[in-house]
Amino acid sequence: QVIVIDPIISIDSGYQFKANQQVVSILTREIGSGFKLDELSPDNLTKAKYVLSGAISQRTDELGGTQSGCQLVITILELSSGAIKAKGQASINGFQFEPSPFYEDSPLFLQDKSLRLAKLLFGWSVGQPASQEYIEFLPAKAAIQQGISAYDLEQFANAANWFSKAVALPTGKTLPAYTGLYLSSQKLHRDANANKAFTNLLTLAVAENRKLDLKLQFSTNLPAFIPNPELAKRYAGWLKNIAQFMQKNNVCLNISAHSSRSADASETERLSLSRSKTIQGIMAATFPGIIKKSQVVGKGFQENIIGNSANDASDAVDRRVEISVIDCSELQKSTAN
Repeated sequence: QVIVIDPIISIDSGYQFKANQQVVSILTREIGSGFKLDELSPDNLTKAKYVLSGAISQRTDELGGTQSGCQLVITILELSSGAIKAKGQASINGFQFEPSPFYEDSPLFLQDKSLRLAKLLFGWSVGQPASQEYIEFLPAKAAIQQGISAYDLEQFANAANWFSKAVALPTGKTLPAYTGLYLSSQKLHRDANANKAFTNLLTLAVAENRKLDLKLQFSTNLPAFIPNPELAKRYAGWLKNIAQFMQKNNVCLNISAHSSRSADASETERLSLSRSKTIQGIMAATFPGIIKKSQVVGKGFQENIIGNSANDASDAVDRRVEISVIDCSELQKSTAN
């Protein structure tokens, strides 16, 4: 009996992790020889009787995560009935939160359908029907996952092919699919395809979330990016494209930087405000009008998602920069105040 594996995803950052393969090895041993575990692919999905899905929470909230540990949930869905046949949940320590190459390279934290559906795993019970949306999403997700796996293996042409197949499916126009098209096209030096994919990525992110959760690495306790020429060039390209997109769509923006709990509240708020101004200044080189059409905010650590103060890959989402689309009347009120 075939079980396909929908890889474990963090419900906090949206990441898949390098450590996923170790988890799969453990699950293969625990489930036993009566089942065959396969990767999630369109071909394997047609042969499978079950889908094994996993989600992990790092947060210190009602899910039971701790500062040093996290909560892992695994469910097994029977495809023929659409029902949850098994579920396990446990606290684990020492999990390595290093993202896979695809998620490491993504310009955004991917807050979309995949993440929203993963969060449902914590609430599902054995015997309960799974979300119909999740089941209908599986064919597209299988194509996306093949693209992610190919990208992680540096098979960029194969990855681009899989992501193109995904966006052609009814449920495949997602942030990971457009991210994959952008990243793989960039690696292949297909500039026109990369620019088109990036525009589609921004359009979808703004339509679904009204914001972009940017992944930008700043130097410790400084408003400048880390001294890495390759990253600096990449960030400049992202921010130029975002500025052009916002200018074309004639919108107003709230630019808010966040930080880990590395100092007291007032200091982290000052630092994150300076970082917001850095982003605004870079975008102004492309779109000078952004100075009057945006406001900058320093959030400090008041809206941390992980909150473990590790200052590593595990809490990278706590150092995000949010660029939110706001009503211009809100901006005018803020300026007046």
